[in-house]
Amino acid sequence: MESLRLALLWTHIFFGFLALLAGLIALGSVKGGKTHRRAGTVFFNSMLAVAFSALALASISHNWYLFYIAVFALYQNYSGYRAVRDKSLRPSPLDWLVWVVAVVVAVLMLLTKHLVLLVFGGIMALLTVRDLMLFSAVLRGKTLPKQQWLIRHIGMMVGAYIATVTAFVVVNLQTFHPMWLPWLAPTALGLPFMAYWMRRTRQTKKQTSVASGQ
Repeated sequence: MESLRLALLWTHIFFGFLALLAGLIALGSVKGGKTHRRAGTVFFNSMLAVAFSALALASISHNWYLFYIAVFALYQNYSGYRAVRDKSLRPSPLDWLVWVVAVVVAVLMLLTKHLVLLVFGGIMALLTVRDLMLFSAVLRGKTLPKQQWLIRHIGMMVGAYIATVTAFVVVNLQTFHPMWLPWLAPTALGLPFMAYWMRRTRQTKKQTSVASGQ
């Protein structure tokens, strides 16, 4: 069992560093370009490895804290990827399954009444509510804002990257006090950055539509 735990831990660490690097390249490259797409693919797959190795480690050590955070990151990573793969945003059965798991975990996080889990659980609860509204609108045939898939992709992927940065900061500042600050600081700093990119994308798309006469 110890050999398995060490193998999972090193897998988690390796792909965590890979996700940090690939995510940084994706964020800094031209959106939609070859470099962005390649780095984004590496980031997505690395995050899958990070999340599933974390879930396995959490199961072995009965660490529910790690389990909740892994699901939090996995939900955003998967949702951001799906937005690119199916730009219609029509939910598949797997999308619904992932959504249900996210809802359950969000509720469990909130029930812990732990400060860090309350914050992340609250964020995931808001994300699942927003996604329910989005899925319902698509299924009713309602016309979505142009490039809604791109807004969703940016928001979810940046959120997944913030989760990766958070894990890196927490691991390297384990003795920092108060202990909740390393957990929440990346989110506090990352959310304005996310809002900036999403607003910039909306403005760029509006300008493009006006210039093309649409």
